Amino acid sequence: MHNRLLLTASCISFLLLCFPHVNFAQAPALGAASTFALFTSVGAFNGDAATTIIGDIGTNAGAFTPPGFHIGQVHLADPTSAQAAADLGIAYGSLAGLTCNSVLTTPLGNAQVLLPNIYCIGTAAVLNATLILDGQNDPTSLFIFQIDGALSTNPFSSIVLINGANLCNVYFQINGAFNVGNNTLFRGTVLVNGAINLGNGATLIGRGLSTSGAISTAANLVQLPTACANTELPPPSITCPAALMVTCANLVPAPNTASVTATSSCPGMVTVTFLADAISNQTCANRFTITRTFLATDACGANATCTQSITVNDQAPPSITCPANVSVQCASQVPAANPGAVTTS
Repeated sequence: MHNRLLLTASCISFLLLCFPHVNFAQAPALGAASTFALFTSVGAFNGDAATTIIGDIGTNAGAFTPPGFHIGQVHLADPTSAQAAADLGIAYGSLAGLTCNSVLTTPLGNAQVLLPNIYCIGTAAVLNATLILDGQNDPTSLFIFQIDGALSTNPFSSIVLINGANLCNVYFQINGAFNVGNNTLFRGTVLVNGAINLGNGATLIGRGLSTSGAISTAANLVQLPTACANTELPPPSITCPAALMVTCANLVPAPNTASVTATSSCPGMVTVTFLADAISNQTCANRFTITRTFLATDACGANATCTQSITVNDQAPPSITCPANVSVQCASQVPAANPGAVTTS
């Protein structure tokens, strides 16, 4: 038994030495912050007319200047931004608390190739030229960088993903400012304890999220891919009209999608469609129940349904009018009962 334990320990040590990129970390849960392309918990949001942003944007405390072109929602000191700020703080702390598996030196890049792992740099860092992240044909491979200081990129620097590396699984936790040089192409999610400054013509494919610091843009493209935003988004919320009771079948209203309320965390429109009316508990032509179902589909393809109950319940007695009273002299003159002379409705 003792020898078996020694053998097991030796095998584990061998795996760790031969495969240093193996790690068991999980991507942080961003919560409400997951739909934002650019967000700061505390700080001004300084957009400019030449910048395009695809994804939600906002600040929970600070001035706001919109970018020139934007697809997504804007949240400014509202319940969503408050929740995003709280969730971002938790995610930042989660990344900062991970155990570092490999210590790097600055600068990053210069055609450097890295495998999935948790990397750390104990000082401010610089990205120069090209940093290559090799996913080793594993779409779930995870890259986490802990930088204890600011991260700056030199002009025309880039992050390149190869062999299935997924930018949705690339995270930078930066204890300082994030300064992106002109014409840089940066990929991944950046969680920053400081300002985010995007240099002229720089592109960020992913997220720029600051726990405390201003965001500044300059003729940039910032895009949060739908695939990344979908990983944590709940399905759309849908609310049907209230239950309804009518007395006759001909009073049942036609299905009306405009009477349905639907919202989604996914940027874009939510489409509401009528699915079906199901009839049950029918005892006569005007006594039955309708279960009416509507479907909401958001721009990310997630679905949700709701139902409205419509009860048809005719309890009113019929109206009946008998023939006019008649007077006869003899019993033999009493007319026979004639149901046809009775009027009903």
